[in-house]
Amino acid sequence: MLPIKITDSASIGRGKTHRVVGRKYDRNACRGFYCQEWHGKPAWIQLVADNIVAGYPTFLLRFQLLRDLVVAEVLYNASGLDGRQG
Repeated sequence: MLPIKITDSASIGRGKTHRVVGRKYDRNACRGFYCQEWHGKPAWIQLVADNIVAGYPTFLLRFQLLRDLVVAEVLYNASGLDGRQG
């Protein structure tokens, strides 16, 4: 099981991601990252909380099931289970 870190977009900083599926993305606009093992540190998943809920109407996010589905989609993509690897 990978550790999961939750942060906000202001803490991410500026810049672009590494090339993912042929293009680079703004780091502070991404919803989540998979950070691979490096220098003995284990791999982890980093979620950007304010970007995850951006774009969804607030009245929909009042329902726990919908919030769970939104976070589950980001975890699925960040973990690489969807087959998109950079």
